[in-house]
Amino acid sequence: MRATWAARAFLAALLIAGVAVAEPPPLESFAALPRMYEVSLAPRGGHLALLASDGGTTWAAVRSVSGSEIGPPQRVLDAPPGTSLNWCRFATDERLLCSYTRVAHHGSRAVEQRRLIAVDADGGHRLELLHDTRLSAAQLQDTVIDWSPGPPDTVLLELIDPASSYFNLLHGGPRAPIPPPSVYSVNVVTGSVALYAAAHSPIRHYLSDGRGQLRIGWGVDGTKFSYYVRTAHDPAWHLLASFESFTNSQVIRPIGVDPAAPDTLYGIGDFDGRDAVWRLDATHAQAPAVLIQNPEVDVDAPVLGADGRLLGAYYQTDYPHAVYVDAGAAAAAAAASAAYPDLFTTIVDATRDESTYLLRGRSDVEGGHYLLYTQGAITDVGRAYPNVPPESLARQQPIVYPARGGAKIPGYLTRPIGAQGPLPLVVMPHGGPVARDGWGYDYLRQYLVSRGYAVLQANYRGSDGYGRAWMYAAFQDWGGLSYEDLVDGVRWAIAQGQADPSRVAMVGWSFGGYLALLAATREPDLFRCAVSIAGISDPRLLETEHDDSLYAAALRRQIGENPERLARETPLIYASQVRIPVLLVHGEDDTVVPVEQSLTMAQALERNGKDYGLLRIAGGDHSLTSGPARVEMLRALGEFLDPCLAVSRRTDPVVPMR
Repeated sequence: MRATWAARAFLAALLIAGVAVAEPPPLESFAALPRMYEVSLAPRGGHLALLASDGGTTWAAVRSVSGSEIGPPQRVLDAPPGTSLNWCRFATDERLLCSYTRVAHHGSRAVEQRRLIAVDADGGHRLELLHDTRLSAAQLQDTVIDWSPGPPDTVLLELIDPASSYFNLLHGGPRAPIPPPSVYSVNVVTGSVALYAAAHSPIRHYLSDGRGQLRIGWGVDGTKFSYYVRTAHDPAWHLLASFESFTNSQVIRPIGVDPAAPDTLYGIGDFDGRDAVWRLDATHAQAPAVLIQNPEVDVDAPVLGADGRLLGAYYQTDYPHAVYVDAGAAAAAAAASAAYPDLFTTIVDATRDESTYLLRGRSDVEGGHYLLYTQGAITDVGRAYPNVPPESLARQQPIVYPARGGAKIPGYLTRPIGAQGPLPLVVMPHGGPVARDGWGYDYLRQYLVSRGYAVLQANYRGSDGYGRAWMYAAFQDWGGLSYEDLVDGVRWAIAQGQADPSRVAMVGWSFGGYLALLAATREPDLFRCAVSIAGISDPRLLETEHDDSLYAAALRRQIGENPERLARETPLIYASQVRIPVLLVHGEDDTVVPVEQSLTMAQALERNGKDYGLLRIAGGDHSLTSGPARVEMLRALGEFLDPCLAVSRRTDPVVPMR
């Protein structure tokens, strides 16, 4: 890294146009993991399972529930050394399943491996499932497709047989086709395993009816995706629908089975250009019917009950909304909203008889507040971030700004509390690109705003959630329309007096990091610096890094295969044109966007004598899901941005770059 930041830090003190606000919360408050998350209920409601954290370390815990009395968390399981816990939930009323991840390295390749541990609610009788079986080498062992298939103490797991030649690749061997998975019955008390359903090509994933019957199958062959179904009285698999990926095909994707009418399915699919929830007939005797839709945005996610029936669905305009078609779920949500009107509450889990619901409230200043609803009463379970007072955080303001071509771009602008006039601006594009920014707590945004920056988030064309036309407007145009919409957002913020035109930076994660690198190569007069976190520097390299994936052909179609266009949209090629400082941050255990994407960009910047920093975070995954990794990232980010944008506050310890 070129040593020019010390001089800029000195100049920053002379160029103060600071914001008079109270001293911000410490960096560690924003970097800390939630005190509780992945919370779920035991089938009869006597316990809660959750992941607990002290900010850095995470463990599994259980809390007793008796009416409105909730006991303190009891630590029942730590992650094995060198691993991280993903989730824990009850398989029976006294027995939990906990998923954990370890990352193995084969050469430069990072490979995620997931395993399951069963443990009693009091922490006793720990048992790693599949450990002493021939399936122990399977890569992903935590795909539970049925939690109550019938036999006591049993779950159904979906696994790819580790004896297949595909697993040679994971250990440095030659490439081989990915085989379809089989389904196994696993006893969570004894650990016994039995084949439940043999692999059935081309099905790659199964959905059960929650009572042990595999009813829906999903398959992929190159760029073709297919859905299969079994009717209530026919064990054979029948093709329900198929479509080509990224071709705007109007197909309804099945997501569940109605327990009261076994041949009635629920699905998500297009209705007037927006995703809606549909009812489907597996026998084709009745035409599909729309159940829940919104004319402005896509329906995000259905809410399914403990028995699999449809309870409602969520969607998001400027703010999130819920539609419930089930009276019990609606009553639980209404009671939670009445008790906590500043929060948007969602149903997280319920007891098997749905006498008790677990809900999670959230807002732009509240990362999670868990509640229980029983017999009309709300019980407070606890906050995910008790050390971050909501009143100390800034609120998101929904905005719409004009972009070239007459488009109106929805997004959010967040300014520090009490700030006046134009501010240093951080543009924070979302990842994806098939994703969207919404109203909710974001530790990175809140950290930046607490340090005096305004933050602009835009749902540029190519984003998800606003219908097919919006998403496909930027299809195979990664460096074109989506990027231009961000530039237009900056110009709007400057024209509106929200942003200081001499103090603008772009900070992006994943695909957002790619956009930040584009900004560094294209707009030296608009952006003062750029930060790429787990970002893509070369889309062509991304194709080769995932060419063994089940979705490799679909990824190639999404990126596009026009070499001239790809070259124009590859920041790595244009490293010589970078005129502003660049910070690259990447976890070394990133299995989504490999760390090589940042390493090759750093090498190109070094060859061209550019001002850059590279922070490699040991053990960091794509989302930096450990507290220490986030502390390291935020310290580097503050040390980079403050002198670049002439912000004087220096409350966070300096982290050395490497």
